Order: sequence, then C-alpha cells, then structure tokens
Amino acid sequence: MRERYEEEPEPDQEPDAAGPALSLPVPTVTDGEGDRHWHYRTDLLTPAEMIDGETLVAKLAAAAEDSWELAGVYPAGERHVLLLRKPKKVEREARRVGFAPPGR
Repeated sequence: MRERYEEEPEPDQEPDAAGPALSLPVPTVTDGEGDRHWHYRTDLLTPAEMIDGETLVAKLAAAAEDSWELAGVYPAGERHVLLLRKPKKVEREARRVGFAPPGR
C-alpha cells in the first residue's frame, strides 16, 4: 500500500445546468420629489431682531398663518437663519368609491 502525505484533490464538480439565480438591484425612477414630506423656507434675522421681542414674533406669526412652522434657528455669521417647514400636500387623483347604481 502506498503512503499518502497529502490529500488528493477531489475531481471538479460540474456546474448545474440552470446555474445560480442572480438577483441584481433594479434602479427605480422617482418624480424628483423623492420621499420628502416637507417644504422648507429660510428667513434671515440680525441679532438685534432676534432679541427685540417683536420682529421674531411677527415673522413666526405671519409664517404660521400660511401653515409654516419653526424647524430650527441656526447661526450664519453675524445673522441667524430661521428654518421653516410646511407639510407637503399630496395631490391624489379623484376616484370613485363604492358601486355604481344599477342600469335601467
């Protein structure tokens, strides 16, 4: 009997006739709006306007009349940026719900 020092390689297996099923990611096209649910707007205020007690209140009250809400206040150099947001209205096409009356 011969002595074996290494395992003999196994014969190559033949590939399946059908082959493995590959799932590739499929690109999708959006309407450009993406999944955004908000419209955003900014206003600039000076530090004096931020602390005078009238300008900031007046700007926020005017924005609230048009459904804008304050999302944040950020420093921008010597000024402050008010970030306002408003919910995006989803436009759906009208559709009938229910059954049509029976024809005569």
